[in-house]
Amino acid sequence: MYELADANFTIPEPRLIIQNNESVWPSAVGAFLGAFFAFGFGVIAFYLQKKFERYWKGKNTVVEIEHLLNDHLNTISGNRYLFGGAINTLKKNNMTYTLLAPFRLPKDINLRIGNLDLLNKYSDYKEPVEKVNHGMKAWQGLNEQLHQTVIANPGTPPTIVHKNMNHIQGQAETLLKFLNALEEDTRHFLAYIRIYMRKDKHIWSIWLLEMQNKDKPVVTKSEVKKELKKLQKEVEEISAESRKRIAKIMGG
Repeated sequence: MYELADANFTIPEPRLIIQNNESVWPSAVGAFLGAFFAFGFGVIAFYLQKKFERYWKGKNTVVEIEHLLNDHLNTISGNRYLFGGAINTLKKNNMTYTLLAPFRLPKDINLRIGNLDLLNKYSDYKEPVEKVNHGMKAWQGLNEQLHQTVIANPGTPPTIVHKNMNHIQGQAETLLKFLNALEEDTRHFLAYIRIYMRKDKHIWSIWLLEMQNKDKPVVTKSEVKKELKKLQKEVEEISAESRKRIAKIMGG
């Protein structure tokens, strides 16, 4: 008989082998799409935020223009009163010293206007205001120069002095006409602004009006004409109250 020789058998340890047939692409694409949509929503949110910021900046600028135009009407009234007094004094061959108030024009306001038509209207209005400001400054300079000349040269012949006074009087009368024309422009622009503010109810209001009425401006001439009558009535009421107040003060 055959004897089996002693043998050492090595039994391998059992191992768990798992085969994964799933691809990594779905999770990668999902992560990419998630990041993409998050980025997209972030961009949209940023755009809307800037859109609303520009809208409110423009809306606040329109309110600022309304206050500016009311201020200009008061400045016109004050300067017209001063010019009237100066002209009457010069007509009597007496010298006058008149300190005029310049029209305030914010330097950056045109950069904050959000509507192109409104920007063009402001630019058209700004030009004559700048000319009147320049004219008043020049007139005041001539008047002051005449004062200094007469004081420094007391022996100046009266005919020369009166000739210069007549020239200054003529310049004042011309500027007074420009002030009256500017008052009309200011009232028209103020009427336009008041109507515009009533129509600008929310961020899309003006855009919708422009889309619905492509051949019609946002603010029509007939609307401005109607608003001017309303404005004139308000001015008359304020003037009447002012006269009463002045009469009461003067009456003691």
